Formats: sequence, C-alpha cells, structure tokens
Amino acid sequence: MSPKIGYKICSRCSKELPLDCFYKNKGNKSGFDSWCKSCHKFYTQNEYKQKHNKNQAKYFKSLKGKESIKKYHQSDKGKKAIRRANRKANKTEKRKKLYRANKARRKRDLKWIPFMDNPFPDDVEVDWHHINDLIVIPLPRKLHQHNLGVNHRSKCNNIINQIYGIDEGLFNDNC
Repeated sequence: MSPKIGYKICSRCSKELPLDCFYKNKGNKSGFDSWCKSCHKFYTQNEYKQKHNKNQAKYFKSLKGKESIKKYHQSDKGKKAIRRANRKANKTEKRKKLYRANKARRKRDLKWIPFMDNPFPDDVEVDWHHINDLIVIPLPRKLHQHNLGVNHRSKCNNIINQIYGIDEGLFNDNC
C-alpha cells in the first residue's frame, strides 16, 4: 500500500503521516527520514541513552576504561575537577558543623522557650514548631516539612496531639 501524495509511512511506528512530521534527509530517496519526528524523539530520549549508559558502564569497568580514568585524574583538568569536588564537599561539611555549633546560640537569640527537651534520638532531625509566639515544641523534620503550606499550624497541632497527647486547648492560633 503506497501512501497518499504529501504523506509518508514511518518505518518504526507504521503510521501514515504528513511530510512535515518527518525530518529532512537528503541521503534518502524521498528526501525525508524514514522515522517520524516523534519516533526520533522517543528513541533519543529513551533507548539511545539507555544503550549509551550501558556501554559507558561496560567501558569504565574494562581495563582500558580504568586506565583512561586514571590518566584523566592525573591530568591538570582532572586534578582541577577533583579539587573543585573536594572544596564543595568541605564547604557543606563546614556549614553543617557551624550550624550544629550555633544551634544553641540561635535558640537564645530568637527568644523562644522550648516546651520540653528533644525526646527523639540523635539520628532523627528535629524542627522546633511554634505552639504560640513564644513556646516551641520538637517535631521530626520529615513530619514538619511534609505539612508546610495551608493550615500548617492545625496540621502540626494534630501531629503534636498524636505524638505527645497534649490537649489542643494549649495551642493559640492567633499568631
């Protein structure tokens, strides 16, 4: 079955499409590519990248690939890249250390009073949620940040109720 004039059949999806759905290709007899534009996009976004990543992984596991990595790391360009990565990692570690060191000072400067000490283990990150303008209570960061946005205070009050069993009459929603 031959296509209508001004149409072409894609060899990949077998759909009959207008010529403007095909890329131009002077190498083909028709002057257009054999695959339509959508098939090309699908291939380049999915299959080609997957094949390329597999081939790249195989290459870097091979002896030749390991040698090329070693050669790159010994070159000036590779050394600069390693220094950049190390600097970036050190900055984030320094920031974390400073954050931990200044945590107590920030508490004092903000002039808020913890309702209770942090009952959670050290590996659980904690946010201090304001019950009112002055009093704060510890909440696990995952629960606290998950409930940001509209009705944040009431959602957090429900969580506090579930975790600590504190009566909702204690909470002041005016702030």
